[in-house]
Amino acid sequence: MPILAALGLVFLLAVVMGCRSWRRLTTGKRIVSVLLLMPLFLMILCFALSLSCGKAALGSACYDRQFVTGVLMVFFLPLPALLGTAAAFGIFIRAR
Repeated sequence: MPILAALGLVFLLAVVMGCRSWRRLTTGKRIVSVLLLMPLFLMILCFALSLSCGKAALGSACYDRQFVTGVLMVFFLPLPALLGTAAAFGIFIRAR
């Protein structure tokens, strides 16, 4: 649960910084910054979906959902989320 809170706070910080520098960004940088923040948003969504099922029985739909979201959270999303968020912060800071 603390990981979800930390990811949520980082995402909210990125959204606030994006809103503050939105007017000074060009259209291309706006699109790129939103796309760079998508892996972090997907990671938060995976955490929330995984936590919503609780302890699911083996072979149920909830178990399958927890398995898929677990694989995404552990193997596929951490590096793109980290690099994308850092790049988006760089775009937002340079625009200010």
